[in-house]
Amino acid sequence: MKSFQEQLSNIGETLFPDLEKVGVFVDSANVYHSAKRQFGRNVSYQALLDKAVSGRRCVRAVAFVPETLNGEAFHKLLWKYGFEVFEKKAKRLPNGHVKANADIELVTEAIKLKEEGVDTVVIISGDSDFIYFVKYLQENGIKVEAAGIKGSVDKTLREVVDKFWWINDEMLMPMAGTA
Repeated sequence: MKSFQEQLSNIGETLFPDLEKVGVFVDSANVYHSAKRQFGRNVSYQALLDKAVSGRRCVRAVAFVPETLNGEAFHKLLWKYGFEVFEKKAKRLPNGHVKANADIELVTEAIKLKEEGVDTVVIISGDSDFIYFVKYLQENGIKVEAAGIKGSVDKTLREVVDKFWWINDEMLMPMAGTA
């Protein structure tokens, strides 16, 4: 059985075959911690997706979320906005920090869209680990956009993508319990 998002994508293909096809991939841990650190605020995923899609046909939107980030209510909210949620198990490092890096998973899911003929991939993260992947997609005829929080985005990532935009005030909201 096809997911709701797949069904919508099929309808979109039928109704708007000439619209540019875009896939949106959010490194939720990167975005969440950057917004919290820089602004003391959280990201509005609905506003983020609206900006990333911008009049194009979204064929897939995926949020990569560490299991430690906000729980089931947050996952349901992401699903409501049209995101698939890919939960990454966290690992406790010897120094006591918790890490749930989903870079490989993000790349793998984006490659699946390459095989399906997506025109543009939007990566919402400031992580320099994606630079090589961005170049790979571009060499294969796919435009790549990126977005991130000021002060938390690698300069080279900003320079290598076809288009970069900052997550601005309109895409931020108060942290839970602070409004």
